[in-house]
Amino acid sequence: MASLSQNDRNIIAEHPLDKCLDHLQDPLRKVEHNYRPDPIPYQYTLTDQDQERHEAISKLLLASMGHKVTFNLRSKIGNSNIATKLSKLFGFVQSDQYNYEHYRALSRLVIKKAPDIGIWNAVFDLITTVSRTTPPTSIPVSFDSTPVTISSSSFQGSEQTRRIIESAMFHEIKRCTYRDVDGFFEKYFEGRRWSRKSKEIYNTVTKQYRDGRWTDFSNPPEDDAV
Repeated sequence: MASLSQNDRNIIAEHPLDKCLDHLQDPLRKVEHNYRPDPIPYQYTLTDQDQERHEAISKLLLASMGHKVTFNLRSKIGNSNIATKLSKLFGFVQSDQYNYEHYRALSRLVIKKAPDIGIWNAVFDLITTVSRTTPPTSIPVSFDSTPVTISSSSFQGSEQTRRIIESAMFHEIKRCTYRDVDGFFEKYFEGRRWSRKSKEIYNTVTKQYRDGRWTDFSNPPEDDAV
């Protein structure tokens, strides 16, 4: 737990939360009730619970960083105020670079309407935890100014490879893809010069997919063979 100075305590006392976070108690309580730790880092489909968790934590961060106390409390990490640190956390959440486990302590305190000291202590702890677990921005590895890429053949075992690749791919596209968009097929595919050829390719490919697996997929799945 963060160690609040007497000055921190005075600032918190001068700017009470009052009912600032009360409107978040019900959505946070619902999220906490439905929460189940994910068995793997990224799920292949976004559930309603995922969306609710994302929205509730986003609103919690916005409400917290908008309070007067965050402009006066200084972070224990660096020299910025708490509002600046919370804005960075908000950015992580919007890009799905967050772990709900890190936010549960703060969320539970808000649900219980804990004293202000306890809530702001949890905010300090959250900032410290996230700063320690969030990796710095990655820089592509290169050799002689040429980017080094990793091919699927660098993974051993077809099942392990599939899970790793599917998780990574879904993490990249899960917030920018949509299903069953009305008129999409008609606008971009129907009646095109290449439509018949594309259909032939589709029919050929689907014959190679049986019981959830590609029957002719190379093992191991090397780039050239794929």
